[in-house]
Amino acid sequence: MQTITVGSIGKRNNSIDMFRLICAIMVVSIHTRPFSEINSSLGYFFENIFPLIGVPFFFAIAGYYYLGSLMSGKKVFIKYTKKLLIVYSLWSAIYFLILFFQLVVFGNYSIVTYIYQRIISYFILGSYYHFWFFPALFFSIITATVCYKMKLLKVLAYASIPLYIIGCLGCSYYAMGAQIPGISSLINLSVFTIVRRVLFSGLPFFMIGYFLHAVKPKLDKLGNKKLYFAIGLTLILMLLEIFFIIKLGLQKNIIVTIFLYILLFLVIAFLINNPLSEMSSVGRKTRIISNFMYYSHPLFLQIIRFLMHPLKMPKYGTACFFLTVGATIVVGLIIEKVNNKWLNKLV
Repeated sequence: MQTITVGSIGKRNNSIDMFRLICAIMVVSIHTRPFSEINSSLGYFFENIFPLIGVPFFFAIAGYYYLGSLMSGKKVFIKYTKKLLIVYSLWSAIYFLILFFQLVVFGNYSIVTYIYQRIISYFILGSYYHFWFFPALFFSIITATVCYKMKLLKVLAYASIPLYIIGCLGCSYYAMGAQIPGISSLINLSVFTIVRRVLFSGLPFFMIGYFLHAVKPKLDKLGNKKLYFAIGLTLILMLLEIFFIIKLGLQKNIIVTIFLYILLFLVIAFLINNPLSEMSSVGRKTRIISNFMYYSHPLFLQIIRFLMHPLKMPKYGTACFFLTVGATIVVGLIIEKVNNKWLNKLV
């Protein structure tokens, strides 16, 4: 979720920061499945189709800012990873405390088992279910930095494309991947989900940042009408792709698709070309709110469900979705308004 802006891209892009909020809302949609009580197909759409671009967007903009700074000769690795570690560790401490009460105090976990699992989670799986993003992002940052030092960044960028295709064969095109020797063994590993998040989706999405910088001179000359058309066409093609994947029963799940990668590239290209420089106040607010919403929404979701229980209210996904989004927006705005140095560490 965190980004850094130094060097040749020193000014914040308010369009990117505003779109971050949309993507954070998409993540909440994944974890609440809104409208599912109204219609199961509608619930499926808002859990699996609508939010597809959400988390990939955060990887891609992290790559765009970090790789841009790296390629401009700035020494940003320590500064960037330190900032990420602080926010990740603070929120991990909050969720670890919650899990301690749930698993140890009110459950039957031993302290040793609890500590062992939290260490594994923090470094490999992600300290909470939505925080798998952080270990995957750290892997991308470290790998890209090492390759940059070895003058292999371009090789890594192009290598990430076949890696992404393998990710697609393990998810949306599973029925096809299961027929390919070697690929079949890989995508059926018990740890494939972890590997896919880090190597076959996180890294390729992060390296979109490289391609955005590689074609930036051409993007500067590309008009909005052409980008509008390209985004619209790619969105239609992605929806058709998903339709046929489901129709043919190819999927194990729908997490990454071929046209998602292209759509993400085009959307960020459009945002880069339209930075909305005059809207810095809105950009700051949406950046803080989106960060806070992403980090905190499972906490708010637990509180909301806890409060709904004694009222004998059904755990409707729609209510949880809107209440969680609303609550995190309000608290995020308060954090932005107060501008306290300690609270700011949470976002």
